[in-house]
Amino acid sequence: MRSAIGSARHSHPVRVGDVLIAAVPALEERLLAERIRLGWRGAVGADLARRARPGELKAGTLTVMVDNSPWLQELSMRSAEVLNAVRARFGPSVSALRLSLAGPAPSAERPAPRRAGPETTAARLDAEETALVERAAAPVQDAVLATTVRRLVAKDLIARRGRALAVLALGGVALAGALAGCATTGPSQAEPAPVTKTITVAAPAGRPIGAQGEAYDHYVIAQMEARAGRMPQAIAQLREAIKADPDTAVLWIQLSQWLTRINDTANAFIAAQKAIALEPGNASAHMTLADLYKRQRRLPEAEAALEKAVALDPQTPDGYLALAQLHFEQKSYDKARAVLRRLVTVRPNLSQGYYLLGRIGIENEQWDDALTNLKRAVELDPDHDGAWSALGFVYEAQNKLEDAVGVYKDALKANPDNAAFVERLGDLLVKLGRYGEAQSEIEALVESLPRDPRVWLKLGAIHYEQKQYERAVAAFRQAVALEPGNMRTRYYLATALMDAGKEDDARAELEKILKADPRSVDARVQLG
Repeated sequence: MRSAIGSARHSHPVRVGDVLIAAVPALEERLLAERIRLGWRGAVGADLARRARPGELKAGTLTVMVDNSPWLQELSMRSAEVLNAVRARFGPSVSALRLSLAGPAPSAERPAPRRAGPETTAARLDAEETALVERAAAPVQDAVLATTVRRLVAKDLIARRGRALAVLALGGVALAGALAGCATTGPSQAEPAPVTKTITVAAPAGRPIGAQGEAYDHYVIAQMEARAGRMPQAIAQLREAIKADPDTAVLWIQLSQWLTRINDTANAFIAAQKAIALEPGNASAHMTLADLYKRQRRLPEAEAALEKAVALDPQTPDGYLALAQLHFEQKSYDKARAVLRRLVTVRPNLSQGYYLLGRIGIENEQWDDALTNLKRAVELDPDHDGAWSALGFVYEAQNKLEDAVGVYKDALKANPDNAAFVERLGDLLVKLGRYGEAQSEIEALVESLPRDPRVWLKLGAIHYEQKQYERAVAAFRQAVALEPGNMRTRYYLATALMDAGKEDDARAELEKILKADPRSVDARVQLG
């Protein structure tokens, strides 16, 4: 008989499948999800953090909620880069990303604290529970994380009341140690398993009795090993857990993903197919299988698996986007277009679908089609930076530079802190000979990016074109100071110095170039 996932209460011993799905992620993955939320901006950068935010973490898959369709497409193409950034900061327990269109984030992520009342009074912890919470948080040195630990453990304890459940699996000291470990190496290693005993602070550091406890221990150890980057050991422990509960599809999906990470493709296939056999309606299992097919260049099978995932979950864009990406990478643009049209039929307000349709128009140089779709994309989602960039590119490709300038100005109204838009706008204004406007834009960019040598280089070029040689020299000097090994920038400085009448200084820079690169023709010509 298959295990019931996420059941609320049991009058008989709880199956290990329920323990793994309902108990472990409830605390362990919530804690890691909280750490990711707090450190998201530092991991992925300010620009991306404005457009996407972390959501639920389940079975190693982190849901990333994206504000608009264009950014959904952008992240789908950069998913490997984002996943690597998340794993580099928070550890290898995050094994995959699931992108979801969620709309703009609310102005405040947390509601205001409620006043104490009958409900909150009734939910207060008793002395034993309070002691357990403090013991869990004590080893955590980071104050913010310690507060998170207290809140999550307290919430978990309160939720267990009246359900004959208890925190016992690791015991107080072991639980505290596991939770403390997340402050430096990753999230907590486990959440206590439900057992039919009351909460006892002095409970022995043990586990549930019998095969369930053994399987639970293996699963917990597997997660710890995975966080430490020891994937073979993690997989071995996960296999032991599966022996005790072989009928839970999500465990097989996890196993397939882990096996893929160590390039054990043959066994990853077996695990993914087992998950599908257990739960044929699980779209994630079919997408996992599709990824394996794609890695082996078995593209027809990958396409079929993704079509199945779409059929099982037709309202979720993930399957459509993955399928369209598969066709796009093969330059099967007609097939990709057909998939995306299905997507925008189901989700007509999904900006990402129109953005991708616009990208296909660009690839085929179907400029009118690209313009129509990209305009719709930015209309639906003014924060979709990728769509704005693509729209500007379409106008530039047709040499409609004034229209492109208008696009980047509109883009900056929606996203005023996007440095790439400012940089591109400045370049276009220079091409059009509108140096004063270009100078104003780039000077504003210098204020926000004073350590970027490219910005100073652009500013120097604008001054030089206006024959403002002293100002050009000053800007080029800043660029050289920030990137002294860039000989091209140093050559521009030498040229500006020459035109400013400072020949000795110019020769000094040219000699530095020849010392670094004796084959520099430009420097030799200037020196005569």
